[in-house]
Amino acid sequence: MLSEMNIMSNDSAGFDVGAVIVGGGYAIISVVGTIGNALVLYAVITAKTLHNSSNVFITNLAVTDLITCVVFPLIVVSRLAAYQPYLETMCQFTLSILHTTILVSIFSLTSIALNRLVLILSPLKYYRKVFQRRGFIIWITVIWTIAIFVAAVPPNLFNIGRLGYDQKFKVCRPDNMHEKSDLYDALLIFVAYPIPLLIILVSYIVIFTKVMMHNRRMKMQAASLTMSSQGSSIPSNASDDTPNSREGDRGRFKLQLRITKNMFYIFLAFILCITPHAICNFTECSLEAYTRLIVSTNSMLNPFIYGFNHPYFREVFRRLFKCG
Repeated sequence: MLSEMNIMSNDSAGFDVGAVIVGGGYAIISVVGTIGNALVLYAVITAKTLHNSSNVFITNLAVTDLITCVVFPLIVVSRLAAYQPYLETMCQFTLSILHTTILVSIFSLTSIALNRLVLILSPLKYYRKVFQRRGFIIWITVIWTIAIFVAAVPPNLFNIGRLGYDQKFKVCRPDNMHEKSDLYDALLIFVAYPIPLLIILVSYIVIFTKVMMHNRRMKMQAASLTMSSQGSSIPSNASDDTPNSREGDRGRFKLQLRITKNMFYIFLAFILCITPHAICNFTECSLEAYTRLIVSTNSMLNPFIYGFNHPYFREVFRRLFKCG
């Protein structure tokens, strides 16, 4: 699926209504996604409230989506332009970038899930020890290195698959007739899906199980305190620090839970965008150009999810647009 980024494959060589719809869709995604992800990066750079370890992977995801949106116009050019030799090189370059950024997005979503898992389940001291600045630099470097070596290096350096321009359909796409195209497909699918998606699903299941147990425990403690206060008088020195400390812990837990839910919404948006194309890929489907367009919309959705649901990003965006 990943290896067939023939965004606008069509049986007709002409310029038809479907091409206009799909081409217009990519133009909108490119413009909106570029602006939205640029705003996310601007917010992270300028707002001190966003200068924390959790947002490193969000920043990486925004960079990835921004690159993807900037590259989309080249796909449109490949569909609309008359064939010229430069299209082969352009498509090879474009598909190498798109395949790489898709893998980086998946790895970033996986990293976000693991980050939230450690933060919710572990003491803060342990979390800070695991997610240090030097560790983040190594982590992000590893993500991009794996993505490049899996998505871009095999077809360009080792002749495992071939990325280029399909003159028949006038579109950038891998050469499915290449002798090693199946090996390239298998490599991309194996690295991109089973392990990362399993890690993400298990992480969020564990997180929300922990949340349910925490809420149940809080209700039991509240009921116990109510009964104790009704049955006996509590000394002033006993009621001074403990309730405040408990309220502080509750507040921090609720804030991290809201942020975790926001990260889950981002993962859910990715799954919703990619599922129609996955179904289309494994069946005889005549809507492939449109399902690929749906996949691509994910690159512009995340800024909206941050803006509406993430408590820190929402506040920063609100101040930003007020100033504007």
